[in-house]
Amino acid sequence: MAYNSYFPVGYSTIPQYPQYQQNFNPNSYQNPQQQQTQQIQNGGYLTVRSEEEARNYPIAPGNSVTFFNETQPYCYKKTMGFSPLDRPTFEKYRIVKEEDVIPEVQTGQQADNAFEQLRAEVDDLKEKVRVLMEGKKHDESKSKRNHADVSKNEKQPG
Repeated sequence: MAYNSYFPVGYSTIPQYPQYQQNFNPNSYQNPQQQQTQQIQNGGYLTVRSEEEARNYPIAPGNSVTFFNETQPYCYKKTMGFSPLDRPTFEKYRIVKEEDVIPEVQTGQQADNAFEQLRAEVDDLKEKVRVLMEGKKHDESKSKRNHADVSKNEKQPG
């Protein structure tokens, strides 16, 4: 009797497993959900569209993240303490562009005018001090004479 197999000719009953490439690295696979979140390191920055998005962004304990707002001139800093029980601190900063201010250079004539003006003010102050000092000397000599006259009157018997 001939052996009758229920399998077609050339079909093996031994299971064949797919052959994988030898250079397959399981660590190179990225979960699609991980691709959506931006990976940052401590001290890095992210771009956000609103303050609420920055406030709600989860960060690991002991880290700090800076956020730049794409729609408004603000940046935010969110810092988490080392304990998971700590509340994160959130700081908001306004970004203001500063113009380069070039200091005005004085010409020789302007500097001379400013110097002469200061010299006149100093001379005026010297004159006022001199007048005050003379008036004080005059008052002192007058009070000394009055004091001497009072002393003489007290010594003379009346």
